[in-house]
Amino acid sequence: MGVRKALPWLALAAILLGVFALRIRTFFMSTVYPDESLFLLMGREWLRGALPYTTVWDHHPVGGAAFFAAAQWAFGQSVLAIRLLTVIVVAAECLLLFRLGEKLSGRGKLAGLIAAGVYAVYSLNNEGLAANRELIFAPLITLCLYLWVTRPGNDAGRAGWGRLLVIGLLMGVGLQLKYLYFWDCLAVVAIVTWDLLRVRRSGAGRPLVDLLRAYCWLALGPLLVVGLVALYFGLHGQFQAFFQANFVSGATYAGSHAWETGSLLRVAIGQIRNNLLLWLGLGLAPLYLAFDRGVSERERRSLIYLGLWLVFALVDVFFTGNLFRHYFLQLLPPLCLITGLLVVGLVRAGAPGAAVRQGLLVTLVLLPPLFSLVYSPLVGNASLVYRHFVGRQPWPSDTPTAVAAYIREHGSPDQPIFIMDYEPIVYYLVDAPLPTRYVFTPHLMDAVYREIGRFDQVAELDAIMAQKPVYVVRLLPRNPGFTNEPVAARLDVHLSRDYNLERTIAGVSTTSGQPVSVVLYRRLRDH
Repeated sequence: MGVRKALPWLALAAILLGVFALRIRTFFMSTVYPDESLFLLMGREWLRGALPYTTVWDHHPVGGAAFFAAAQWAFGQSVLAIRLLTVIVVAAECLLLFRLGEKLSGRGKLAGLIAAGVYAVYSLNNEGLAANRELIFAPLITLCLYLWVTRPGNDAGRAGWGRLLVIGLLMGVGLQLKYLYFWDCLAVVAIVTWDLLRVRRSGAGRPLVDLLRAYCWLALGPLLVVGLVALYFGLHGQFQAFFQANFVSGATYAGSHAWETGSLLRVAIGQIRNNLLLWLGLGLAPLYLAFDRGVSERERRSLIYLGLWLVFALVDVFFTGNLFRHYFLQLLPPLCLITGLLVVGLVRAGAPGAAVRQGLLVTLVLLPPLFSLVYSPLVGNASLVYRHFVGRQPWPSDTPTAVAAYIREHGSPDQPIFIMDYEPIVYYLVDAPLPTRYVFTPHLMDAVYREIGRFDQVAELDAIMAQKPVYVVRLLPRNPGFTNEPVAARLDVHLSRDYNLERTIAGVSTTSGQPVSVVLYRRLRDH
C-alpha cells in the first residue's frame, strides 16, 4: 500500500484514537447522566440472576440493560465497563460513517473521513459523554443503511432476503433500546421504498413485488426480536412484568408530556447555535444541489437518503415533547454525513484535481469549529494522565464516590440504604441490598410516575422505610426535581422520628458541575 493510499486509513486510526483520548476523564467519573445508573444497576442485577423489572424497574425495553449487562460481563462489574462500552460504540459509528461516506460520495474516502471526525467531536455534546442509548443505537441504524446501499445489484434496486432480514434484525435490536426509535427504523423503510419505486420509474425489475417482499423481511426482524424477548420472560414466569413495563407503562410515559411551542423553539435555536457546523451544512445542501452542475447522480441520491433519515430522526426527537438533550444525539449520523458530502463537493469545486489544495481547504473549513470543541478536553485529559504517571497523583474521585466510600466505611454490607433525591449510582458503588425496585430516584420524586408505573408512591416509601435502611441520602436543599409533595411530607415524618443527621458532604454535581451538599441520615439504634 502506497503512502497516498495509506493516508485515509492513518487518518481514520487517528480519529479512533481521538475517540479514546477525548473521553479519558469519563473513566474516573461515577456518573455523567442519571439514566446510565439505572441501566447499570439493572444490568448487574440481571447478571446476578434477577430479570429486569423484578428488582430494578423501568418503563423502557430491555435493550439498555442487555448492553450494560454485556459490558459488565466483558469488562467486570464496575462503572469503567460502560465507559469502555461508550468508546467502543462511538468508535464503531465512526468506522461505519467512514465506510458509508465513501459509498455515498463515490469520490474516495474524504467524505467518510470528515463524517467520522465530525461525529467523534460532536458526540461530546448533548450529554454524549454519558453511556446514553442514542450512542449505542447509532451504529445499529447506520449499519442498516450501509447494508442497503452496498447490496449486490444496486442498480437494479434489489436485495436478497438474507440481507433484508439482517437489516430487520438490527432494527429489532435497536427497538429494544427504545421503541421510539421506530421512527428512525421507518427512515430505512422509506429509503428502501424510494429506491424500489425509482426502479419502477426506470422500467426495470418488479418493483411492487420487490417492495412487498422487502416489507415482509424487514418487519420479520423486529417481530422475531420482540417475540424472543417475550418468550424469554414468559419462560421465566415474568411475562406480565415485561408486558406491563414495555407496553402499558411505556405508552403512558410517551403520552405524559405536552408539546410547548416556546420550549421547542428555544431548544431548536440552542441546538443550532451549539452545533452550527452541522446545521450550516444542512442549510447549504439544497443550494449545493440546485446550483452546482457537477453534482453526480450518486450524490443526489445519497443526499435524498440522508434527508429522509434526518426527517424521521427529527420526528423521533420531538415526538414526545420531552426534549432531553441526549435525544439530539440521534441526529448526528445523518448530519455528519451531509456535512461530509457537502464539504467534499465544495472542495472539489474550489480545488479540482489538487490534493494538497483540497487538504488545505478542508483544514480551513473544519479546523476552527472542531478545534474549539476538542482543545479543552484534550488538554484536560493530557494533564490528568501527566499528573498521575509523572506527578504520582491519584486518579480523581467525585462526590458520589465519596458518599459511597463513607457509607461503606460506616455501614454494613448486609444493610440496605435508601437514596431519595441524589444520584442512584451510589446504590451501585455501595453494593448494599436494594430497598425497592424503584431505585431510579425520579420514580418516587415525580408524581407522574404514579400513573406510569401504576403504583402507590407513598405506600412504596413506607415499605422502604419498614426495611430500616441504615442510611437515607438526600440533597440539601432538596433536588429541584423532587416535586412529589406527599412523598416529601411522609419522608420528613420518617426522618424526624427514626433518623439523625450524621454527615454532610460538600461536593460538586456530576451533571451540572454546580456545588451540592449531600446529607446522610443514619437510623437511630433503638428504632
